[in-house]
Amino acid sequence: MHGDVGDDAGWELQLAAWCHSLRDHARRYSPLIREMARNGSFQPALLEKVAVLARILRSAGLEGRALAEALRWIPQTVWGAITLELSRPE
Repeated sequence: MHGDVGDDAGWELQLAAWCHSLRDHARRYSPLIREMARNGSFQPALLEKVAVLARILRSAGLEGRALAEALRWIPQTVWGAITLELSRPE
């Protein structure tokens, strides 16, 4: 299960739920996330989220190089959007 979406949902819904879950996690720990972004560090707990993402992308039919590229691009892109959102003045 990923957020409010079950494992039987399509990969598109699972991916959207994964993105929202990552955002919710970052918002709970926003001061830490901002500090990590400045230092270029990575929170080890996020590795579990990337493993979940890998399962979602495999169910979408990705494998090999395409899977590796998606596993690099999607978290970086989502993380970048989250970092920008958290850096906005409230």
